[in-house]
Amino acid sequence: MQIIIPMAGLGTRFIRAGYKAIKPLIEVDGRPMIEHVVRMFRGERDFLFICARPHLEETPLRAVLEELVPGATIVAIEPHKDGPVCTALAAQAYIKDNEPVILNYCDAAALWDYGNFKQRMAQLDCAGALVAFRGFHPHSLGPTLYAYIREQNHNFLEIREKRAFTDQRMNEFASTGAYYFRSGALLKHYFRRAVERDYQTQGEYFASLPYNLLVEDNLPVHVYPVQQFIHWGTPGDLAEYQAWSDYFARYADWKPTLPELPGVNLIPMAGAGARFSREGYAQPKPLVPVAGAPMVQRSLDTFPPAHTWIAACRTEHLQTSPLQPVLTGNGHRVEILPVDQPTAGQAVTCLLARDRLDPNAPLLIAPCDAALVYDQEHYAALVNNAEVDCLVWTFRNHPHANRNPHQYGWVEATPGGEIERISCKMPLNGDVRHDPGIIGAFWFRQARFFLEAADGLIAQNRRVNNEFYVDSAIEVLVEQGRRARVFDVQHYICFGTPDDVRSYEYWATYFAKAPHHPFEQRGRGAGG
Repeated sequence: MQIIIPMAGLGTRFIRAGYKAIKPLIEVDGRPMIEHVVRMFRGERDFLFICARPHLEETPLRAVLEELVPGATIVAIEPHKDGPVCTALAAQAYIKDNEPVILNYCDAAALWDYGNFKQRMAQLDCAGALVAFRGFHPHSLGPTLYAYIREQNHNFLEIREKRAFTDQRMNEFASTGAYYFRSGALLKHYFRRAVERDYQTQGEYFASLPYNLLVEDNLPVHVYPVQQFIHWGTPGDLAEYQAWSDYFARYADWKPTLPELPGVNLIPMAGAGARFSREGYAQPKPLVPVAGAPMVQRSLDTFPPAHTWIAACRTEHLQTSPLQPVLTGNGHRVEILPVDQPTAGQAVTCLLARDRLDPNAPLLIAPCDAALVYDQEHYAALVNNAEVDCLVWTFRNHPHANRNPHQYGWVEATPGGEIERISCKMPLNGDVRHDPGIIGAFWFRQARFFLEAADGLIAQNRRVNNEFYVDSAIEVLVEQGRRARVFDVQHYICFGTPDDVRSYEYWATYFAKAPHHPFEQRGRGAGG
C-alpha cells in the first residue's frame, strides 16, 4: 500500500490564531500532528509526502518526515489553496499506478484496525473505499462540517462536501479524510476527471467528490466504518481536543485534598431536568450515569469538603428514585431538603435552606452537574483573605459555552479579578472565549451575604427568563458593597445537557483506546 499525505496548504487559520509551527508540525500530545497520521498505518514504509516548498526549505519538516519514515518520498510543490486533489496531481509522477493507495489528510486520524481494513479491501476487491464515522461526535456540535455520505449496507452511493443530506447529520456517515483506491492509476484518472468537471467546493478540490464519478462508471465503492475519529483541522478543534487530552492524562481521577472547610455546601437540584427527560432518560438528572457513576456523585467529589452538605431535591425524585441513598451513601454527610413544588429559580431554591444555615458561617453553593479541577492552594488563599466576601467559580474558553453563550452567566472583572458586573444568560460585548463564564458555584464568607443579596434580588424582581438566578444575586451583592472575585478553575467538565454527557463519554472512550495516551496506558476504560 502506498500512503499519500497531501500537505501543501499554508494553514492560514493556525497562522492567524498565532501558531508559530506549520500545521503538520504543531504538537498534539507532545508529538507533531503528522506523526499521529503516520501511526495510523503501522507496518507501511511506502509513504509519499507532498509538501509546500517553503515548508521544506524553511522549517524542520523534511527532517521530521525522514525520521518518522526513513526512505519516504518527499516531494516539494508550490503552495496553493486548490485542495488535496490538485496537490496529488502536482506529484502524480510519484504515485504508483499498479499499487493500491490511500490518501489521508494531514490533520485527521482514526482509531482503527488497519490490518482488518487491508483484509477487507482484498476480500471486496472494490475500486475505492472511504473510511467514515457515524453517530455522535463532539466536533459535530459546532460549525465544523465534513463530507457526508449516502450509502446502503456500506455500499457507497453519493457524497457531498460541507453539506449533509438530511437535518440529522450525525445519523449520516461522514468521511474521516482517508480515501482508498485500488490503484494509483485509478486515483489519478478520477482526480483528473474531477478537475475537468469542476468538482470543487468553496474553491477547493477535495478527495471525496471524485468517488461520485466512480459510481457514475458503475465501479464498486465501499464505506468502511470506524468508531473513533479525531480532526485537528481548525485551532478550535485542536484546542478542544488538547483540553480533553490533558484532563484524561492528568486529572481523570482528581479529587481535592483540602481539609474539611467550615460552613455548609449547598447543592440545589430541584429542577425538572427537562432536556434529559425529553431525550428518554428514565432517571432524574442528578442520577444520570456519567462513565459509570451518578452525575451528582461526580459533582460532590470535586468540590472542597465541608462538615455538612445540604441537597435541595424534588420530592418526586426522592420518592420515585434511589436519589436519597446515592446522596447519603457515598461518604459525604448530606442532609436532604425536600422541595415539593417547582420554584422560581435557583436562587429561590437555595433560600429554602435559610433555616438550616448559620448566617455567620461560610456557604458554598455548588451545581449537581459539573466536575472540576482547580488550584487548591489558590482557593485556600482566597478563602483565607478577609478582603474577599464572595468567590464566583469561573471557566474560560469552554467549547459548549462558546457555542451556546446564552445558556451561561458571564463576568466583567478587573485585571485583578474584582467583579464589576454580571451578565446572566447574555454574553458581554467581547469575545466569550476570553471572558470568565460562571460555573454555577459560589462561595460566601458568611451565608447572610447570599441571603441578603438573594432577598434583594427578589424584592427588586430582577428575573432572567422569568427566573431568579444566583448569578444575578452576585450583582446585587456587589451593589450592596460586598467584594466579589472570580476564581478560575483549570478544567470545567460540564454535564448539564445530554450532549455534554455524550461528549464526556466520547472522549473517555477515545483516550481509553488511544495507544499513545496515558489514560489508555493505565488500562482505563470509559468508567474513569
